[in-house]
Amino acid sequence: MFRHRSLLLSNVRRFSSPSIFLLVYALAHPGHGQIPVSLDPAEASLLSPAAGPRRAPAIDPATSYDPAEAERFRVLRSSLTAAEETRPELRLRALEGFLDYDDEEQVLYGPGRTQIEFGKMFLEADRVIIDNRLQEVQAEGNVILRFRDTETRNEINADSMRYNFAESEGVAFNVDGEYQPMFFQSEPSPEDEAAGVPPFRQVSEAESLFRNTSITSCNFKVPHYRIRAREIILFTGDRIFFRGATFYINDVPTLYLPFFTRSMTGGSPWFVQLGSGGETGARMRIGYQYQHQSKEPSLDDDDEYITRSHGQAQAFLDLMAQRGLGGGFNYKYKFEFGRHEGEFESYAINDSDREVGENKFSSDPDIHDEAQRWQILWRHRSEITEHTTAVINVDAFSDPEIFDDILDRFKGDSDSRRYRQPVRRGRAAITYVREAWVARILVEAKDRVGIDRYNDFSDPSDNNRDFDFDPGEKLRDSDSNSIANDRWGRVTERLPEVTVATRHLPIGGSPFYFMHETRAFNNLDKGLNTVDDGDDAFVRGVDIYNQLLWQHKLTERYILLARIGVGVGLADRQDDDLGAEPKDLTPANDGLVVLNKDGDFLVGSDTFNLDDIEPFFAYVDAALRLNARFSDALTGFVEWRFRETTDDFVGDFYAEVGDLTSREDLFDFRLREHLINGNLTYALLHPSLVVFANAGANLKSGGDIFPSENIGFWNVGGNFSNRSGTFRATTSIGQTTRQLLHPSDPGEGDQTSDFLRARAEYSPIHGRWHTSVNLSRRSTSGRTVEDFSKDRKRTFFSDEETRTRVTWIYGRELGPKWDTEFRLKWDDRVDGLRDIEWILQRDLHDAVAIVRIRSEQNEKKDVDDREENSRDLDITFGLKLKLPDSEAAFGAGDITTLAQKQRSPVLAY
Repeated sequence: MFRHRSLLLSNVRRFSSPSIFLLVYALAHPGHGQIPVSLDPAEASLLSPAAGPRRAPAIDPATSYDPAEAERFRVLRSSLTAAEETRPELRLRALEGFLDYDDEEQVLYGPGRTQIEFGKMFLEADRVIIDNRLQEVQAEGNVILRFRDTETRNEINADSMRYNFAESEGVAFNVDGEYQPMFFQSEPSPEDEAAGVPPFRQVSEAESLFRNTSITSCNFKVPHYRIRAREIILFTGDRIFFRGATFYINDVPTLYLPFFTRSMTGGSPWFVQLGSGGETGARMRIGYQYQHQSKEPSLDDDDEYITRSHGQAQAFLDLMAQRGLGGGFNYKYKFEFGRHEGEFESYAINDSDREVGENKFSSDPDIHDEAQRWQILWRHRSEITEHTTAVINVDAFSDPEIFDDILDRFKGDSDSRRYRQPVRRGRAAITYVREAWVARILVEAKDRVGIDRYNDFSDPSDNNRDFDFDPGEKLRDSDSNSIANDRWGRVTERLPEVTVATRHLPIGGSPFYFMHETRAFNNLDKGLNTVDDGDDAFVRGVDIYNQLLWQHKLTERYILLARIGVGVGLADRQDDDLGAEPKDLTPANDGLVVLNKDGDFLVGSDTFNLDDIEPFFAYVDAALRLNARFSDALTGFVEWRFRETTDDFVGDFYAEVGDLTSREDLFDFRLREHLINGNLTYALLHPSLVVFANAGANLKSGGDIFPSENIGFWNVGGNFSNRSGTFRATTSIGQTTRQLLHPSDPGEGDQTSDFLRARAEYSPIHGRWHTSVNLSRRSTSGRTVEDFSKDRKRTFFSDEETRTRVTWIYGRELGPKWDTEFRLKWDDRVDGLRDIEWILQRDLHDAVAIVRIRSEQNEKKDVDDREENSRDLDITFGLKLKLPDSEAAFGAGDITTLAQKQRSPVLAY
């Protein structure tokens, strides 16, 4: 404003000292309501009796004044600084020249370098005019406005400025400075300069307005980044708003946003991730993160505050060359001091690249356009009362491969990848807990990917592993790279399931304890066809179980536990129709052999029918367990368990036909068992060493064993850590034997699987580098899935007899600002290297950049095509702006293998 109008400098009249003394006294008197003005002796000496002002001589603090001069200063000071005045005092100091006063206009003028102090504000300029009536200062030439006595340094530099102390408002031209942690520099447009529009306006004590100004948190001469906006609104110590913002990296414009906002107290809310890969093509994710928090004084200490509520929301947009436009919203929250907490994730995309081709496992052979893909994850817990808790868990998505195709590509280094998920579900439960008993009501729905046919669950080459968790195990005869959405089948509905149970309650002062459990259910039975609902039915019933426990202390080191229980129940299946049609009786797609329209089917050489299921069942069980402490370091136990049940109830029926998931999908029935197992553990505290051995055997006779049931197992292993914690190692080796096919099948037999797992990691005390090796090997002997596939011409699944996997990781600091990590995964199932990954992280002082380059085996190609389409290359670049002392970066994620925390930027002032 000063460059567009006169400062009235030529109109200021000079007065003699007595005149100025009287006017200043009158202005400072409380009756006039003006700002008190105080002059130091050096400034007061400039008001001499001469007709005009004179330059102030150098003042020696030790100089003594004559009595008359000293008295005049005393009267002047006592009149200008009333003891009862509580308003801020306006203090002036002339660094150059003199101070002059116009008693008619009540204007104080400093033609030389002058300092002004008013409360927490400090102003210095080459020339100033103070209007005492308006309580306003006008300054020109190398103006500095500083807010003192605050936790952060706030300073404005300008060519000219007008500021009103009473209203805390003003304007300034050609400004730069800092509102920590932000630095700003005006870049006025020619139109604003011609119109005299100020680039800076102080609206109130807390609000400032900038026009055509660049802001950054980097104080370098040429910042790594800056944001230039058409308009910026700053609320000191709270939040900043941008309108028409352009993001510059090394002075190169890279991104334009019409509007965004961020907090001044936390890290940058904006994040961006760039990348490219075979599944997505070139991709970019840009997002915004918002946090809210509410605190209250602690009941124990008024000076301590505890968090009442806290939340972190994140919205982002994805643009992928091969898959189109997607977006998501995530929210983590806690309310009412943690009584209610949870996390929510959502994502949606119109996937232009996804087209499910003809699939002989699908009931619809036509081409499917299934571009609409989505995901919802919600976990929530609420303490309704002191004893009542509600839980909600939803994990739903459109198709099993949305993670492997899209979402995993944006995962950080510390985030776990989900790959392919064949099960989606939602559940809610209310639990009431007392000291002696607990009650719960559960509702649940669950879908699983399957094949639209009757499955022979007893055959390992045709069982209900319709879609494997492991990307290395693929459907061989599928011509499609994707799984059609019509292969989802409803396998669970609990509407509802109710459980009431007690803990083991002591009986008087005896060594006996009693436990009771009642479970009522109204649950869906998916039948033998996972996808089609023609054989579905609800099972309604109740299971009542009572148990008596006896505990006997044999010696100080040996304790014997004995349990005996009895249970009865009702499980009424509402429909016994298999839903078989003539087309189902033709084994074109193999699967279960259905004999006739009555629903008879073969498992092995035995005939089964849903009509054989009995509604009532009963069972009795017993167990003995001996716990031993052989020494302070060596402990162990041996346990024997036995249960006998009535035959042909729904739980026993599905166990006989080999359905391994029925106890999870339908109801956790107590089935027949007879086994023995034991454990030995040797543990030392210094050094940290644990060695263990486990073994178990199934004592049931061969004809009573269920298909795929374990026959026996053993494993030994241990883990070790040195005193300094720099080296850790763990290993285990073992064997598991299971029953293949139904015992009545002519080709039934045992299958033995041997496994070896080992891991070792080392990091020196200084933590500047880290390495680890992980080995996993499994081999199969006896009759294998491949053998059955050749015999029966069933080739739905690939399950090689032997598999070895090795993972090696090496990470280190390359310098004060650089971290790197190299990962290598080897898998003989894909004939060599499965993944090669390199990560480089750079602390950019005011931001963190991460580059990840990953080469992975293309698991979606058929085994025979792997040489031709061997590898996918995926490149990711992540960048997050940060404030001083902020830590983590978004995008590719932190390198978590380095023990040391990320460094904070060091400011240069």
